[in-house]
Amino acid sequence: MERQPLTQRESDIPEGFRSYSNETDVPWKAVYLAVGLLIAGTVLLFTGIVLWATDPDAHGFVLFTLGLVIFIPGFYYSRISYYAYKGHPGFSFDTIPAV
Repeated sequence: MERQPLTQRESDIPEGFRSYSNETDVPWKAVYLAVGLLIAGTVLLFTGIVLWATDPDAHGFVLFTLGLVIFIPGFYYSRISYYAYKGHPGFSFDTIPAV
């Protein structure tokens, strides 16, 4: 069975989901949120590592854990956004949840 390009299977998309076809349809709000989570998670990770290394009794472990929880979805959706924007096959803005 030959696999069809995604643009030919738009009828397979369930109702309520949107297909982004050009640059003007990029969900910028969701992309900015993903990048914000990535930046905030990175800052919290490094702050937690520094605090944990310098003073084990401080709240470094809590900040490290919180940073990890924020960093993972931020990295995941930022990566999807980047590859979808660049047009890599298999990546689409449809997989990013609406904000």
